[in-house]
Amino acid sequence: MGPFMPPPSRLGRPRTTDPREVMNAILHIATTGCQWVQPPKDFPPCSTVQRYFYDGRDSGLSQTIRFALAMDSGGYRIGKNLPK
Repeated sequence: MGPFMPPPSRLGRPRTTDPREVMNAILHIATTGCQWVQPPKDFPPCSTVQRYFYDGRDSGLSQTIRFALAMDSGGYRIGKNLPK
């Protein structure tokens, strides 16, 4: 997932939230069905997780990640293993 995470901004304050923890929180919310305000306390603040989620959805990042995971889970690589 690392290549898909946004790089740190060159402007403003340095990033204090680990993007991996944000992704873990998003996956936790998706798999358990809990509300945005109810994740465990060891995850980043819910407003941060929600912002990352909506930014990824609006920019098409979630679609790109879903496509990459689908291609990887089937053992296929783009351009390889195609029928002749």
